[in-house]
Amino acid sequence: MTTTTTEAPPSAAATTRLRIGPVVVLVAVLVTSLVAWLRWGSDEKAPYTDSAAAGSIGLCNAGGKQVSSGSIDTAPFAWRAVGTTPAPAAYSAPGSSATLYAFQPRSGVDPTGWSGQLLTAAGRYSDPTHPMAAATGADVALADFLAAYPAVDHGFVQLRLYLTAPGQPPLTAGYDALDIKVSGGSWHSVGGATVDCSAGTSVSFEDEIDSIVSGNK
Repeated sequence: MTTTTTEAPPSAAATTRLRIGPVVVLVAVLVTSLVAWLRWGSDEKAPYTDSAAAGSIGLCNAGGKQVSSGSIDTAPFAWRAVGTTPAPAAYSAPGSSATLYAFQPRSGVDPTGWSGQLLTAAGRYSDPTHPMAAATGADVALADFLAAYPAVDHGFVQLRLYLTAPGQPPLTAGYDALDIKVSGGSWHSVGGATVDCSAGTSVSFEDEIDSIVSGNK
């Protein structure tokens, strides 16, 4: 006598779980991609290349949070700018500093010939693996830079982090950079990388001078 075993069909709940599982994973992937797309400027690309740009820059607000967009009228433009490339040995000594600059890309002009302006004073950084510039309330908004150097190349501005050190010339042959795009009264990052805004400290020379002046009163 032959015995035939018939398996019971899966319950409705099990079938629903089987269907929902892949959907949840897909939604999670889409949300992650959307967040990255919104944060780093989607698939936009700057209309130029800069062979001297070695790494990226992350911008931080007064609360120590990284930001990727804002108003051109906010002053200072950013409270901290953190480079992703560790400082070379010669720029890792005590007293080394970083300064955030804005440059005006121009079509057909090599990046070495672009016009630029400081957005911060030099800031002494505590951790050479995370060189960073610091702003103060005396520093300018992006709008101040744009008044002198409009974003004529498809709305783009390039930010650069220049390093200096005692006994060394400013390190301008290779630097971290970030492309930002201006539209109306706002700006947003194009590309970029995540940084740790609290990886170290940076003290602006402006604050150091204020401390010296205050101490002499």
